[in-house]
Amino acid sequence: MKVLKYLAPQHIEIAEVPPPDIAEGEVLVQTRACGICATDVKTFIRGHPLIQPGTVLGHEIAGVIAESRAPEWRVGERVVIAPYASCGECEFCRRAQFTLCESLWTAAVEPGGFSEFVRVPRRLVQTGMVRVPDHLDWETATLAEPLACCYHGLDALPILSLIHI
Repeated sequence: MKVLKYLAPQHIEIAEVPPPDIAEGEVLVQTRACGICATDVKTFIRGHPLIQPGTVLGHEIAGVIAESRAPEWRVGERVVIAPYASCGECEFCRRAQFTLCESLWTAAVEPGGFSEFVRVPRRLVQTGMVRVPDHLDWETATLAEPLACCYHGLDALPILSLIHI
């Protein structure tokens, strides 16, 4: 399958790699669209201390299940995939600070959204994958993650306490 690899600042290339294998509880998704976030752009322009050369960027993924080893998901279903899923067990998760989870990045798609197929690990299949209705186009579907971030920020903001009615 084809992937777009980040090799160094301002250096990317299309490479051919084997599609990932999936294990029990996982799914393989054929990528139909992937958004380009600010981190992808910044990494391409100047690099990123936590993103190694050879990484396939992209995490705002929309696609179709091509193979499923998870009983609740079927081949052909349209989905969006969260970039990560918290463990639900660490101290941060118990305090509902899910983005600080100690195991946050241990469950991520492989290799990345700028590829023809991605392996979705069990934890993301269980808590970070959402069905997409047929009427929604792929490009709009990729906005699910950034819109969820905006919604979360507004939900966490005590805005009603700031309004004096």
